Amino acid sequence: MSPPRALPDTARRRRAASVFDRNLVVTAGAGTGKTALLVERALNLVAGTGLPIESIAAITFTEKAAAELRVRLAKGLDELRRLAQGRAQPGDLDLRTEAERAFAWLRSEAGIEPPAIEARALEA
Repeated sequence: MSPPRALPDTARRRRAASVFDRNLVVTAGAGTGKTALLVERALNLVAGTGLPIESIAAITFTEKAAAELRVRLAKGLDELRRLAQGRAQPGDLDLRTEAERAFAWLRSEAGIEPPAIEARALEA
């Protein structure tokens, strides 16, 4: 599988998923990755800072979008836990999923060890 192509706003997406000293509003058209960004940000908050998942407010415009967000967050937490259990290396990931991007950031930039990532994802 080839790596995903870099998007023109990759740096802004990275900042939005990993800068936590401010609230964030994401506006974009359909199919541009808003839900993926919100899931990745939530995974980074939970596994990176230990923030309880109950304290995160993610607001969407429809019940359907909220349901999708919940499902993707649950899948992301499970994948993040499995990546930590397997002691994946950031350079070995293809970064196609929110959990892979979060795990790579948590390990390489935030310096969070796999046991902490696993425990925090499981707790959430």
